[in-house]
Amino acid sequence: MELNESIIKRIERIEEALRHLEEIKRYSISEFTKDWKLHDSALHNFQIAIEGCLDIGNYIISSIGKYSPTTYIEIVEILVKENILPLDFSDIAKNMVKFRNLIVHEYLYINLERVYSFLEKINDVKKFLKYLTEYFKD
Repeated sequence: MELNESIIKRIERIEEALRHLEEIKRYSISEFTKDWKLHDSALHNFQIAIEGCLDIGNYIISSIGKYSPTTYIEIVEILVKENILPLDFSDIAKNMVKFRNLIVHEYLYINLERVYSFLEKINDVKKFLKYLTEYFKD
């Protein structure tokens, strides 16, 4: 399958969000929790990176043509079923979905220390994107 302009733009935006998160990661937890601009930026960029991966995953699923996921968790499950994501990555990807849902829906209860701990998991988002982009190379 060939990359189209929409997917290329999503990949570029995800990569940009990941670069921003890498910059935020340089701050200590104390600096992070005291600076609203840092935590707002982290939340925003995590949401963009994770949703972007899910958007690409949903595009791949629609191109397969035999599924209609109704939740982000289903997107992950289908990507695993179709061997686009490895089985041992399933729980990691589902935790990303849960974190994204926390950012979007449970924003009143966000724990900044937990957000900071997710900065250590940036490589998981990079892996997610890598698995998705490998699909387009076949």
